[in-house]
Amino acid sequence: MIDFTPRALDELKTIVADRNELPLLRVAISGSGRDGFYYRMTLEREPAPLDTVIDLEGLKVLVDARSARYLEGTRVDYVEAAEGSGFEFDNPHSRDTCGYGQTFQA
Repeated sequence: MIDFTPRALDELKTIVADRNELPLLRVAISGSGRDGFYYRMTLEREPAPLDTVIDLEGLKVLVDARSARYLEGTRVDYVEAAEGSGFEFDNPHSRDTCGYGQTFQA
């Protein structure tokens, strides 16, 4: 469904370990309309009833049904650049993205 590069996985495991009271990572799509969709990652205590739970080398990733269809085939990387560091989404379903890849049209 969604793939993380080894670098992204290592960074996420560190983030989750630092906040052990919130052991699950939710990856979701929010919004729509003129600005399109945007990616959202949050930490949570437990899955919602209809979540898909993906185990990636011990990191539990939650994806809700609505987001799953937009995230199918997406690859997430962690990049460091002079402008800053962060997660970069490569989504095969996006028709157009903003300059930073944080929003997209599907």
